[in-house]
Amino acid sequence: MAQRVRKGLATWLTGSSSPIFVLDHRRVVLVFNRGCELQTGWSAGDVIGKKCQLISRGNPELIETLTGTLSPPESVLQGESVVVPSVLHRKSGESQHVNIHFIPLVKEDSPTPSQILGLIQHRDYDGIELVPPSLLQRFELEEHLSELHRKYSSHSLIAVSAEMRRVAAQAQVARNCSLAVHLVGEEGVGKEHVARMIHYDSPMGEQRFLPVECGTLSHFELSRFLRRLFEQSETEFEGCTVYLKNVELLAADLQIELLDHLKSRDAIRWISSSAEKIENLDSEHFQRELICELTPLTLFIPPLRDRQADLPLLVTHLLQDSNRQREIQIEDVSEEVLQEFECYQWPGNIEELSKVLFQAQQACPEPIIEVEHLPVNFQAGRDAQSVRPRQVTQSLEEILEATEREIITQVLDSVQGNKSMAAEMLQVPRAKLYRRLAALGIESPNES
Repeated sequence: MAQRVRKGLATWLTGSSSPIFVLDHRRVVLVFNRGCELQTGWSAGDVIGKKCQLISRGNPELIETLTGTLSPPESVLQGESVVVPSVLHRKSGESQHVNIHFIPLVKEDSPTPSQILGLIQHRDYDGIELVPPSLLQRFELEEHLSELHRKYSSHSLIAVSAEMRRVAAQAQVARNCSLAVHLVGEEGVGKEHVARMIHYDSPMGEQRFLPVECGTLSHFELSRFLRRLFEQSETEFEGCTVYLKNVELLAADLQIELLDHLKSRDAIRWISSSAEKIENLDSEHFQRELICELTPLTLFIPPLRDRQADLPLLVTHLLQDSNRQREIQIEDVSEEVLQEFECYQWPGNIEELSKVLFQAQQACPEPIIEVEHLPVNFQAGRDAQSVRPRQVTQSLEEILEATEREIITQVLDSVQGNKSMAAEMLQVPRAKLYRRLAALGIESPNES
């Protein structure tokens, strides 16, 4: 009897038009019913067996976008029912605001759920309920990535700030043409990430992306690469993108070699980067004509300290990117940690932020990173930035007089007030020493 009831329940569950799914304790999809198929455009065969990790993506064509939305908060695995506001993408591209009800299914002999039931409910109003900050941040990230994908066809860039919106718009122009692109920005701002995004989101995205480090490869290695690039058959590098990182460090003879072949290889897409505008380099260090060839489109990537509006969602995005390697899914940082981040200048930019978050994740056994989980090197950098220069309350003349008075007094004391010996030790004429003694008001009991 019980077996027939369970079989009937399973049949109803899989065939119901209400979108319902079931995960196991590892977040692997066990059931993805007919209602979910109709709601998302994905088939059960596409989804069942996939692990739902907390990773937000704005591209509806990626299965990760769906499974990331279906990932339950860590508290559900501890036995708590939670309602999560989410942006649900259909495979065809449309998106909608939904509430996902996560309900842990606990057996009598186990304190933790063996399975998790998920119910997707359409939300036809604008506001969202009062939810924990980490869940709200998750929703805002999903919404932001969805908006960027609609506007700029980008799903891997955080662009809340006006500066990064400009970068997103320029990157969209770059993706839709074959002109050379030059990226300018400090070390660690994400120039290579933008270069890869331009390539992989372009019509040539299925071809190879070839990064070349002009600052660390030897002259021989760079010369061999360029020679192979230009001497091989037309088809081998057809449609690929060559990314010349730190192109301002390219040797003068290699600049000439690159320039000689650049115009003749239309089949290759060129992207380059530098820390400063290469237009500002003098002609002795960089070929003027090569600059013109590399910079039809120039994008400036701002440093992280100038992207305060991007920081909260950027932190959440980087944390989610690391969740693939973790059983415990990190959801966010605490308000105190975010305040620490907002006060820090980030000299290493996004690269430094990513390393700090990775180290904090290794030290954090919970879904929320707290201040005590931050690595020592970040704390040292933060403390160093908080040290202020000593306030000067005296004029330079007063400071010099006080220093001179102290030195003369010490010398006079060491020679028991003998001014001739003091003048000799200070390497000044006696008459000048007498004048300085009078000017500084220094008296000595002995006369030479």
